Amino acid sequence: MKDESEIQVERSSKKVYTSLNYLGLFLLLTSSMVIFTPALELFPSVAPNGWEALVWIAWGIAIFTFAIIFLIITNLFKFLSKGQEEKSESKSGISWFQSIKIPVLALILMYLLSFLFI
Repeated sequence: MKDESEIQVERSSKKVYTSLNYLGLFLLLTSSMVIFTPALELFPSVAPNGWEALVWIAWGIAIFTFAIIFLIITNLFKFLSKGQEEKSESKSGISWFQSIKIPVLALILMYLLSFLFI
């Protein structure tokens, strides 16, 4: 039977991964808004010529790519950490490193991918 500290650790790790998934979904929503902003008639002065519209679309694709990488890494770490939670018996909580490793790894991968396309 699990004691309160183990149950608290499981809840906090689920909360971290849920929050990171929400951040990834927010980035996906943001990318679609950035891509389709030049096409809206509500903002005619945003991209008056074709080059500016292409820049908006490029930014939207960059945000979309980062969001997909972010969601894949988040859910991969979530999947891999399920086995560790079951095996370890003495955990005091989620460290700051566990909370920040996913965004940092996603930024590093995005930085490395940018060299492929330049």
